[in-house]
Amino acid sequence: RRLPVADGAMLDVKAFDTALHRALTGRDKARSLASVRLVHAAGKLGELRFLPIPGRTDSASEVAALAAFARALGGPARVRLNALRPY
Repeated sequence: RRLPVADGAMLDVKAFDTALHRALTGRDKARSLASVRLVHAAGKLGELRFLPIPGRTDSASEVAALAAFARALGGPARVRLNALRPY
């Protein structure tokens, strides 16, 4: 798929641990990850974003899963770690 009406996309992944993702979003992570793969395969992934939340998604296992997922995309992928700004 080429996604003809999109110039690019920035997509967020909330968590890689299945239970944690469901706790944060109320949904399974499979659809989010499939969207990232689709947009990347079309050459339109501008940025894969991840929010390290202290005590929740900032664990070594979450960061390792993010890195493994980005590598598995099969080509360059810009990854951005967004800072948590508690307001």
